[in-house]
Amino acid sequence: MFLALVGSINMMKWLFRALYWPGQVQYVRKQLRAFDATHREPGILAKFTENYLRRDGMFIIRLVGLNMGEVVAGEALCGLWNNYSPERRLIAEKSGRKKTNKSRLNGRRLEVM
Repeated sequence: MFLALVGSINMMKWLFRALYWPGQVQYVRKQLRAFDATHREPGILAKFTENYLRRDGMFIIRLVGLNMGEVVAGEALCGLWNNYSPERRLIAEKSGRKKTNKSRLNGRRLEVM
């Protein structure tokens, strides 16, 4: 009974961390600030987290932080931040996440971005 209670509390905590998006951006900000990464514009961290890392990337970074340590997770985030090139930053600032509409035209696939 005790293990079921602890397991359900742990699952609720993980669901909250995964679904509460401002907490994800704060986590990225904290990690990058600890490693004193390059200059960050105010809204670019939210776009970096939402468009580049997305939820699955944040899940992996959090798992790395729990299993290997926050230092390793911070190093990985700094590497990803440095890989987030200025061209990608401009695209993220202008359009956000791109949506693709797929349709068929005369039996051929047509993708519209």
